Amino acid sequence: MKDEKKTRLLLLAAGLLFLCLVLAVSLAFCAGGNKPRIGICLRQNQEQSEYTSLLKEQLQEAGYRVSTVSAENDQSRQTEQIGELIEKEYDLLVIEPVMVGVSGELAQQLQQAQIPAIFINYKPDEAALELWDRLSYVGCQEELHGVFQGELVLETAKKGDLNGDGTVSCLIITGPEDDRRAQLQAQGCIQALTDGNMNPDPVATLWGAWSLESGRKLCADALSQYGKDIEVIFCGNDTIAQGAAEAIGAGGWNVGKDLLVVGLGGTEEVQELVAAGQLTGTVAQDIQGQCRQVLAVAERLLAGEEAENEYYVNCKPVAADVATP
Repeated sequence: MKDEKKTRLLLLAAGLLFLCLVLAVSLAFCAGGNKPRIGICLRQNQEQSEYTSLLKEQLQEAGYRVSTVSAENDQSRQTEQIGELIEKEYDLLVIEPVMVGVSGELAQQLQQAQIPAIFINYKPDEAALELWDRLSYVGCQEELHGVFQGELVLETAKKGDLNGDGTVSCLIITGPEDDRRAQLQAQGCIQALTDGNMNPDPVATLWGAWSLESGRKLCADALSQYGKDIEVIFCGNDTIAQGAAEAIGAGGWNVGKDLLVVGLGGTEEVQELVAAGQLTGTVAQDIQGQCRQVLAVAERLLAGEEAENEYYVNCKPVAADVATP
């Protein structure tokens, strides 16, 4: 009789333990299901890039559920994607805008939906950021992009004056003409040469797309028109710089000997090209610092706390002696 009673008690205890385990798992599942959802809206497909991968990793480690979409450099597509994420009631969006000129429309859309957002890499207009106090920008000061590019040229042996005629003949290949970042970059690199006591001669500023094909074509066209009158090519991003380098190689010229080429972005692939002497330099993002800042701002916004409109994380010039080998 005692054994039978003992068995019943053991079975009861085992049953209670099982119910506790089921309840614990259910609570954990529910808690996980209630974690804030963050949508990362990229201008082009860079889900495997160091920046995007690290950003997703840090957000997920902090407990957020993260989804990524890419607009493939199509602003109408990005606007549609943002609308879909709003309809799905995402808690916060991280947006790398295709065109900063429409950031005001995006800000209004987000304000109406009461969804906070963080813009990265390409800074929206000041007016757009001021439309709503739940919007922030995290990135490098855009004014410094071109300045650092110019400083990279000043650090070379001839400071960009390869033919020794007393001027630095510059070609600028960058993004769309209405892109604020492209405009500031074009101004900054020329100003840096002037401040460095060199005499810049802007041969041309070529506006195009933020793409390899655009960089390749615009550079090839410029080389056929201006030839070796060009001493320095400033590129609006690393992708354009890679396209320009391809055009230079196809034309039988050599970077460093015939002309200098400077990119912007500091991707690992481009740093390898810099280390190999196929590009003069690039301006790199502080990826670790930017991701930490995005996470910190996201936590503030999701907690309903006040956040600044702008958070700047320093970028840095990268020459061959410090590039990834």
